[in-house]
Amino acid sequence: MKRLFYYLRIYRRLTSQYLKDRLSFQTDFILGSLGMMLSTASGFLSLLVIFRTITSLAGWDLYEMLFLYGFFGLAFAPVGIFFDKFWSLWGHLNRGDFIHCYFKPLNTMFYYVSDVIDIKAIGHFTVNLFVTIYAAVNLSVAWTAIRMLCLVPLYLGAAFTFLGIRIIVSSTAFWLTYNISLMDFTLGLERFARYPLTIFARPFQVVFVYILPYAFIAYVPVNHFLKSPGPSVSWFITPLVGAGVFALGCLVWTLGVRRYTGTGT
Repeated sequence: MKRLFYYLRIYRRLTSQYLKDRLSFQTDFILGSLGMMLSTASGFLSLLVIFRTITSLAGWDLYEMLFLYGFFGLAFAPVGIFFDKFWSLWGHLNRGDFIHCYFKPLNTMFYYVSDVIDIKAIGHFTVNLFVTIYAAVNLSVAWTAIRMLCLVPLYLGAAFTFLGIRIIVSSTAFWLTYNISLMDFTLGLERFARYPLTIFARPFQVVFVYILPYAFIAYVPVNHFLKSPGPSVSWFITPLVGAGVFALGCLVWTLGVRRYTGTGT
């Protein structure tokens, strides 16, 4: 417990310094946040346009799709806000910047991500939260206390699945050096996670469930949550997958850190 509080104090100091620097450029922060909000809102607007011509998509009506979209965005939010630096790992490795993480008496993953917070992504979170609540109000779902409580582990499982995949893909830079193409490829696959899994061909379903488990970020938890009358064993699949994928991500990161020897300069 003492070690946990120690890391929390270190994190607070590192992030507070970063936020102080970033917020000194208020115009950049405001414009960036507005841009993020408008970009996020455009995705929902495109969905509304689609549903002007159809009544359902693979059995999902408009409000169910909005909830699915919003849940995906909320699962991404903590990754985008607190762990976005993973996406630039390849650059730090090639420039030799990563080596400074070795000389700190801290966990390397913690120290690497703790000095950057993408505060503009808070706008992304805000829009998704608003849309998710709006969709939830219009859904024909009995919002009991137990159902709402069970939504928490589903959300955490989805978020940790997202984070675990991000860590695994980013950590391939320890071996591939320039893994930009792989990151762009997985970034493209992320967009499909907002849709019902059943609209894709069988091979894609296999990929999204067993290889890159994006199905567990939105479709699986939301499908179980909305389509079942109440809590069941299936609701705990997503938290278990999230824990497993995150643990695998930490393992891949650890193996990569052990392999890294610097740039030699």
